[in-house]
Amino acid sequence: MEKINEPLLGGSDPKRQHPFFNSAMLGAAMFFILLLNVYNEYFITTIQAFFINFLSFVAILISSLVITKLREKISILISILILFFVFIINLNIYSISVISYIIQPFANNLLWIAAGTYIMTISDKCNIGQNFGLFFFVTSFLNGIFSVSTANVYSISQLFYILFMVIAVVLILLLKNPCCEQNENITVAGSDSLSFLNAIAYPMGILADKKFLYLVPAISLLGIVSLLFPVGLLSTTVSPFAYTLNVNGAFCFLGAVVSILIGFLFDRFEKKYILYVLTTVGVIGAALNIGFSNTTCCTQGQVNLAYASLIFNTIAHIGLKVLVFSLLGSIYLDCRSLSANVCFQLLSTAAMLIVYLIFYYVSFVACFYIYFLIFILACVGIFKFLSTNDDQEQIV
Repeated sequence: MEKINEPLLGGSDPKRQHPFFNSAMLGAAMFFILLLNVYNEYFITTIQAFFINFLSFVAILISSLVITKLREKISILISILILFFVFIINLNIYSISVISYIIQPFANNLLWIAAGTYIMTISDKCNIGQNFGLFFFVTSFLNGIFSVSTANVYSISQLFYILFMVIAVVLILLLKNPCCEQNENITVAGSDSLSFLNAIAYPMGILADKKFLYLVPAISLLGIVSLLFPVGLLSTTVSPFAYTLNVNGAFCFLGAVVSILIGFLFDRFEKKYILYVLTTVGVIGAALNIGFSNTTCCTQGQVNLAYASLIFNTIAHIGLKVLVFSLLGSIYLDCRSLSANVCFQLLSTAAMLIVYLIFYYVSFVACFYIYFLIFILACVGIFKFLSTNDDQEQIV
């Protein structure tokens, strides 16, 4: 007899077995989960932020063991509970909110690693692109709707955030359970501390894979874009750059369109052509960054360059995000999807922290030159990756 609670745990309903449907649900759930992050933001000094975010490295390494033990769905639910706990703390005891800020990186990294691993485990080489494309599309599209319809996130009743959490939990429970054979197991061989450390370090073994190393510059690039766009641009201008929530929503819609388009093309066309287009757009955007950073502050010309830069860079970095995750999934979805996502988070976080220090303590202009260099290296690395797979596995 079928158990009553089976559908809520990802039962055998054929409609729930389609990866396309599950990717969309996970994308919607991620949107509602990340809204808690928006509410939980508060201001601390840059050096405090650096050291607190440094804890992300510990959180990432521990996350691999948590996901192995509890699997992706339960891990996502745990991250929701942690973020909701942070929300409750900030709501009632704001004076000790720094405690919540310390545990928040663990929840966020556990969330992203589990989500990326989940999509890889429900995908195959024929639909990995559309699954990641749809995942990022739904998250970005809902974020755009939220931006254009909300004057101030803090003006929303706190009861709505509780409702958002409930919706996210329901969506996660409705996801199908991925096949256990596709999951990567990271186990602690013994009870001693060395065995525990070996288990934590196990995912980093993927760094010895030459194909993964080709993608390291692209992963690093994706780690720094959130710091530079739009934050880096906004910090160098004042009121003439009217970056309102409506404008933010427009860029979210642009990112959504790029996500679904690149995901669709990934599964149906030669990947090198996608790379050529993204490289051209990205080089134009990177050149605009340098022009913007060397233009007289707060003039109309600088504002125009800033908007043009955001358009080109949004297309480039969103497209590269879908491309890189899809490429990782195409070679690691059957065996080392968890390790691939763990190392992605490690490398992107490390790159972000390094550029963070340069941005605030050296020169923001230097960051745009570094971005240009890393972007070129990223495109060359992806090209080498695709060439290697053309010769060995013919994944394109």
